[in-house]
Amino acid sequence: DFETKSTRSKEPNQGVFNMYNLAASTRQEIETDARSLRCYAGYDGEEKLIYSGDVVFVNSIKAAADWVTTLHCGDGFASFTESVTSKTFASGTERQIILDQVAKDMNLVVKATKDAITGTLPGAISLDGKSKDQLETIMRDTGAEWSIQDGELNVTGIGRPLDDEAIVLRADTGLLEHPTITDKGVNVKAQLNPDIRPG
Repeated sequence: DFETKSTRSKEPNQGVFNMYNLAASTRQEIETDARSLRCYAGYDGEEKLIYSGDVVFVNSIKAAADWVTTLHCGDGFASFTESVTSKTFASGTERQIILDQVAKDMNLVVKATKDAITGTLPGAISLDGKSKDQLETIMRDTGAEWSIQDGELNVTGIGRPLDDEAIVLRADTGLLEHPTITDKGVNVKAQLNPDIRPG
């Protein structure tokens, strides 16, 4: 079983995955060697990617008659916590080139709306430090926001969708209860739908 949380926050999306009654050798291999995790799920033989992330830590415990191995993961956790960018860009450099460099330093592919990052630098800029902090420097004056989703760097205008494709939820497409309006938006409960993503 698993529980994941995906948001447009800059913090890595979290995932917790429980596996039951693995062989002792398999538990040990996961505890010592697991680096990343991909989870696919779906209905009627059509599995889609639900979550992709770095394994942050693993623990196995005996619970009643079962061995439970739990993997705690963060989407892009290593990129977020470990990557560093150190480079100077001349006046007139396109902001997209700078974004591509920071993404390369983070070992991430950029997935962006075409108008999210535009224009050129009015003056030279030096970036030196954690790559996630340098992203903030790039985004500060552009009206854009970023998050890591399934190992990709998503960049959009603030509050804008990543693409123009709408996902329709009705009773025949998986909607389980009536939607409710809250002060933060609309709450819906539906069957698992991997196409619903932040952005």
